[in-house]
Amino acid sequence: MSDELSMNKSVMIIVSLVVFITGLAFGNFAGSGATGGATTSESIVTVEPYSVFAGEGIAITVIPGPAGIDQEEAGVYFYKIRDDGTLAYRIARIRNFCDYGRTCYESGTVYYSIPTSWSPGKYGATVKERGNEELTWGEFRIKAGDITEWS
Repeated sequence: MSDELSMNKSVMIIVSLVVFITGLAFGNFAGSGATGGATTSESIVTVEPYSVFAGEGIAITVIPGPAGIDQEEAGVYFYKIRDDGTLAYRIARIRNFCDYGRTCYESGTVYYSIPTSWSPGKYGATVKERGNEELTWGEFRIKAGDITEWS
């Protein structure tokens, strides 16, 4: 009985290890993208610098996945991010991210000056991958205070 119990434990450990390694090889178990948002998209959006004051500029770099970025929605949209990490509401957009019609396959960087009216908190610069209803985003934060306080 003891040998049988020991063998069952070994089998369970091996099965658990195989499941864990498979999960690592094919992505994490939650399905979260490396872009900051939960997504199945292969596109990547990054925002630099991560932390700015309202009134400062950011650079948004978009690397489209194989399906490209859908231009029907007119480019990069900005959303406020809730405390739970989900997108809350759309607040602005950058039109014409690229000049390739409705779908953009080329990587690119656009610059945006954050309006002074935006409040402190987390925001996301989003794109929509062609054929995918989910948005992919890069996260950034607007710091509390006035840019002139730190100049």
